[in-house]
Amino acid sequence: MKKIYFLFSLSLLHFNYSKAQYCNPPSSSIELNYNNVNALVHNGGDMFWDLLGNPRYEVPKGSGINPLFAAGLWLGGLDSNDSLHLAAIRYRSNGNDFFPGPLNNSGTVDSNTCYLFNRIFAVTQNEIISHLAGDSTSPSILEWPAKGNPNISLPNQDLAPFIDVNGDGLYNPDHGDYPKIKGERALWWVFNDAGNLHSETGGEAIGVEVQVMAYAYSTNDALDNTTLFDYKVINKGESLHEFYLGQFVDPDLGNPIDDFIGCDTVQGIGIAYNGDSYDEDNSGALGYGSNPPVMGISAINTPRINNQNYSLSHFIYYNSGVSVIGSPNLPNEYYGYMKGQWKDGTHLKYGGTGHTSGSWSQVNTNYMFPGEPNNTNSWNECT
Repeated sequence: MKKIYFLFSLSLLHFNYSKAQYCNPPSSSIELNYNNVNALVHNGGDMFWDLLGNPRYEVPKGSGINPLFAAGLWLGGLDSNDSLHLAAIRYRSNGNDFFPGPLNNSGTVDSNTCYLFNRIFAVTQNEIISHLAGDSTSPSILEWPAKGNPNISLPNQDLAPFIDVNGDGLYNPDHGDYPKIKGERALWWVFNDAGNLHSETGGEAIGVEVQVMAYAYSTNDALDNTTLFDYKVINKGESLHEFYLGQFVDPDLGNPIDDFIGCDTVQGIGIAYNGDSYDEDNSGALGYGSNPPVMGISAINTPRINNQNYSLSHFIYYNSGVSVIGSPNLPNEYYGYMKGQWKDGTHLKYGGTGHTSGSWSQVNTNYMFPGEPNNTNSWNECT
């Protein structure tokens, strides 16, 4: 079976090596299951599988069918000496580049802070409404990890967002403050790449802190089948250029052996779809049957640089294995995929496999399989 992954990236500019503090790997997980999706997320940059080999992004909720197996955040850029700094995650079996907790202003973190933040904080709008009405204040609101919360041990820095009712800059639910969230149920966590050595990629640390809010809406439209993730990326190391933020995705659309991938460059969406009109069950994986759905992942509300939107700067895939279009192993190979380059340094070409040795042309492109699947005259995985 040929396993295909895809990666889409957006490029940013001006985003140190921070001495590893030897924190333990992240180990917290929680379900985001407010709407028609039951998604398992972890607090270390990866999500959607149970760490044992089973997918956990169920749509429709309760069906046992999953369109996704795993996803993970990739970050990388060059310092003033053009040395690469990189952090990425695919599967925990390959190691960890991310660790729990925020960084201090020096771009470091101690093991106690990692321990305190080895968790995911969850709250609902209903809990907030009850708190504001004076009916009850849930533990989720009392322990919200916002600056100055007297109920838990926290570093004195900006962390989870909150509504500051009295304007003193500190979070205190006894004074009427409450979490500022999106969606009807939200999760919040924070991780960094400086807590220990990068055992996934072998890359040199960036000194980056990532705050995440995951949320969902229960609706009667497409949002009911959607989960959303806000990433606040804070660089506490030296400035980097040619900086990329990428999303690694391993789609398993029901039956995983007949999946195809592609992208919509106009809307900035990476997609996975079934290679034929019927998605059958396979080896314990439940298929979607007739008229299988399309899964899409998009970066929305991304930064604008020089009036250009970087929601989808590149889209590329790689196969399992050790070939030049196979799994990355070295830091420059992870970084190269985010820039649309194969492991041998050649750029993605238009047509065929996308590699220079199997392409229809030698024209460089940044987008793999951008054609509509039903258009036999375009470049897509069907053709």
